[in-house]
Amino acid sequence: MRTGFLDYAAKAYREQLRQDVWPFERFLAATVALGFLLEAGWLLLALAFPDYIGDPLIVLLGFALILLLVAYFFMIPYLAYSEKGAMIDKEMHLFITRMGVLAASEASRKEMFGILAGMREYGNLAKEIDKIFTLVSKWNVGLEKACRTVSSQTPSELFSNFLLRLSHAVETGETAEEFFEKEQTVIMDQYEIRYDSAMRSVEIIKETFIVLVVLVLMIMVLVTFMPFLTMESMGPWIAVTGAFMVTLDLLIIYVLEAVVPGERIWHNMKMKTIVQRKITRKFQYSIVMCFIVTGIMIAIWPYINYYLDLAIKQALFQPANVELQHPTYYIIPLLILSVGLTPLLWPGGYVMDQENDIKRRDGQYPAFIRSLGGSVGSRSKSFTLPLKKLRMHDFGPLKKNIDNLYKRLSVRIKTERAWEYFAAETQSELISKFNEMYVEGSKTGDTKKISKIISDNFIRINGMREQKYESGSNFLWMAYGVTITMSFLLFFGLYIVEQFMILFKDMSIPTEAVQQTGLFFFSFKESMASIPVLWTTSWVIIVIHCALSALMVKSITGGHRLSSAVHFVGMLWASTISAFVVMYAAQFLVV
Repeated sequence: MRTGFLDYAAKAYREQLRQDVWPFERFLAATVALGFLLEAGWLLLALAFPDYIGDPLIVLLGFALILLLVAYFFMIPYLAYSEKGAMIDKEMHLFITRMGVLAASEASRKEMFGILAGMREYGNLAKEIDKIFTLVSKWNVGLEKACRTVSSQTPSELFSNFLLRLSHAVETGETAEEFFEKEQTVIMDQYEIRYDSAMRSVEIIKETFIVLVVLVLMIMVLVTFMPFLTMESMGPWIAVTGAFMVTLDLLIIYVLEAVVPGERIWHNMKMKTIVQRKITRKFQYSIVMCFIVTGIMIAIWPYINYYLDLAIKQALFQPANVELQHPTYYIIPLLILSVGLTPLLWPGGYVMDQENDIKRRDGQYPAFIRSLGGSVGSRSKSFTLPLKKLRMHDFGPLKKNIDNLYKRLSVRIKTERAWEYFAAETQSELISKFNEMYVEGSKTGDTKKISKIISDNFIRINGMREQKYESGSNFLWMAYGVTITMSFLLFFGLYIVEQFMILFKDMSIPTEAVQQTGLFFFSFKESMASIPVLWTTSWVIIVIHCALSALMVKSITGGHRLSSAVHFVGMLWASTISAFVVMYAAQFLVV
């Protein structure tokens, strides 16, 4: 008997490969043939160039990598099918809210699916709904049978269970309003469970990331002493360790993108607002300022370097003509880059302030829409008079948007257009989506019921987002700590290497004595650890890690790209300060 996983896998391959050009048997044969050709080609290369890849370990490693590549190729249909299911699950909370609003506006089930099938913003979910609508409207299939048919094919278990419940409700004669009123609680509960599970997974990912980073840092420390233990150059090992660190960062970003609920703080409406135009201008100006500041830093650096060294010599009670053993020029690129990118804090800080306002608007929106729905429902379908009274209340950052909405409606601007401006000016993704539902449903439905559905679901979703924001904040401080620790250990290890070079570069010990005693560090050569190259490699690793760490925070919070630029510059400055602390504080160790 098949397990649940095998059933899902069989359905995935059947749905993804259901076209005649790629039946499962032909796809399997092509996968096996690809693997055979790649393995044979690698074997021929090993036989043709034994000096380069003839080592058995390298050959086996190549075979293993090819097998992984072929396995990934074989898994592509399953992964694509699973990704579709995940995308559907991410839209279910918005889907059920809109269905509830349409039901409250007394639309028939067929009309609901027809409306939703045309909404391309739902992506894969819209395609599944379109299948139901096509079966019902073009093939005259009963709604209950159409729901069961699509339920057996959809990649989302959450959506499949919903369709089964809907088909049963149609058969028993339950009204659309009654059914979707109960489904609000059912779907939102299931969505919240999945959301909590995703955030727990994020916590596990964070802990795993810390463990792996500590492991990489330990390896980096050991690599710095490689020349003294094995008489081998440490340059390639530092590069390999850095590449492993970057690969780890990229892998964490990929996993976070797959696990974290894909929600944004900012909306993606086509309408451009004053805030968005300001962000664009500030970013353009900051880029120009980055080039100017970088040029100035390069021009005046000799003077800065002179006074820094003079201050350190005075602190160490050293004469001005004594050369410090740890020259500043090793970290010039890192410092210049930190100073040069500092202007990005201007647009980035503005974006972060706006994001805080967006979150506050999200917190006030449910109260506003609930009050508006009650006022409109008790008077008429006009929004103008209720808004005139509501604008007197304090809704925090949302108050200005309410004022603008009232002014546009009072001068007879088209209602849909006025509400679209309202949503765009709030900058909020949540408000833009729920706002559209409210305006659409309020045309024919009970605005009080509709506002309650929207308000209740908005509050629940916003509460889940608060959990995500808190997790992102915790991850941010962890990323700063990891960056500072990595910078300190890496640069301190390089300082130790340099001191050993200074200590042993003039010593000459016979090779036989070195091999007998195992004291390889006495035969240390400068070619084994070129300090300028190692410093350059180290700060390149640090810069890439800072950039990727900032992107990790963005992956969790769903914020604007420029907000990650703030964290990138902040981590870069933290690394630079750490490097300076190591470089100058270490002078006390050699006095």
